[in-house]
Amino acid sequence: MTNTPLKVLFAGTADFSATFLEPIIQSEHQVIGVVTQPDKVSGRGKKVQMTKVKEIAVAHDIPVYQFNSSLRHPENYQELLKLDFDIMVVVAFGDILPIELIDFPKYKSINVHPSLLPFGRGASPVQNTIASGDQTTAFCIIKMDATLDTGDILYREEVDIAPKETSETLFAKLSQMGGPILIKVLDNIEQYLANAKPQDPLNVPEPKKTYTRKIKKEYGRLDPELEAIVLERKLRAYTPWPGLFFAHPEQENQDIKVIEAQAFTSLEEVKQLHATNNKFDLVASQTPGTIVAQTDKAVYLLCANNTVLEITSLQLPGKKPTDLKSLRNGYPNLLALGSNLKNN
Repeated sequence: MTNTPLKVLFAGTADFSATFLEPIIQSEHQVIGVVTQPDKVSGRGKKVQMTKVKEIAVAHDIPVYQFNSSLRHPENYQELLKLDFDIMVVVAFGDILPIELIDFPKYKSINVHPSLLPFGRGASPVQNTIASGDQTTAFCIIKMDATLDTGDILYREEVDIAPKETSETLFAKLSQMGGPILIKVLDNIEQYLANAKPQDPLNVPEPKKTYTRKIKKEYGRLDPELEAIVLERKLRAYTPWPGLFFAHPEQENQDIKVIEAQAFTSLEEVKQLHATNNKFDLVASQTPGTIVAQTDKAVYLLCANNTVLEITSLQLPGKKPTDLKSLRNGYPNLLALGSNLKNN
């Protein structure tokens, strides 16, 4: 450590945030307070649910600050300006912070952001990179400024994305590598600030600087007019929420979630896979959304450009995920051969 231990104000809300709070607590630095979004009421029992960030703070007797309106409101951020801290560390807080708070501490504020900045700014960079089929992302720590995810880069390390990577596994990978990196940056904050680099030395045109949005439930709707590989990526990107889902054919306003699926480039590829399977059946169809083939363990959904999505596990409303073979024992007509999801 090249500087004295820092007094840190931590701001974060998502589960991803919590994986960075714990390493700071265990380091020589002192977390003097935690800012997180308000508790939520969830579930059938209407139980109050704290963020994991708050749970960790409470467990370590660290003061918690929560506000029912945006921190950009002066009456909110001015409460935090009364605190004594050297730096603010922000990880997936869930709101844009005011420059008055960002610039207040001695070493200003830094933000952990998992994307290849300047690409993938905004609220959902990990899910977006999986859904886009990217092969590489990055773990970045930036110096915050007045606009969203545009500050100079203190640390940047590229990370490979595995062919079947999910947002959950990528979050875990970034968390595991990122905790020690964050502590190294805090230990040597003056050096990193002095050597900070602009995000965009190549002057990437503005339209190519992607901004990701907060995820909405509709992002996970299964649209067979898309290619199968796009649907498979959506499944890997949006699990656990909102997942990949389609309308229940028999229950109004209810959805069925796809739990396991794999993309094939054509029905011919599927036929070759099951060339010796006497339980393989198919129908002739050129209409996306049609169940064009099946085995005892899977159904095959025709998608755009004659690509095919294999579905092997589903989750019915209020039920646990179930493999297709077991599910059909109770629901023999579900995703029947020749049926079409678009007609549901």
